[in-house]
Amino acid sequence: MNIDTWAKADPEAIPWGYPGVLERAIEEKIEVNFDAFLEEEAPNEWSQEIAQLIFQGSRFMEEVVFFHRQSYTLILADLIENFELNKVSQKIHFILKLTGCAAPDGKAQLDLPNN
Repeated sequence: MNIDTWAKADPEAIPWGYPGVLERAIEEKIEVNFDAFLEEEAPNEWSQEIAQLIFQGSRFMEEVVFFHRQSYTLILADLIENFELNKVSQKIHFILKLTGCAAPDGKAQLDLPNN
């Protein structure tokens, strides 16, 4: 399901995006529409409930992460990788196991800094 599908399901929802996601979608010829874009600071609409950080982990990784204050829930997308081997090509099983990104014990990518 893509952003547009979710937005149509809830007409009051505001599809927020991050410029890097839009750039990647354009490169891959994926149509996506955002009504607003995330910046360094969390938007006023949710800043009291959800903290936001733009995590720049390596030259290959930049992600917006969120922390829901009341429930102490950290919301990540690609920072933690946990590939189910039965759902990916057999050709990359060895790499996923070697890097520790195979389910059920996925983790952050090896190219992220440890400090």
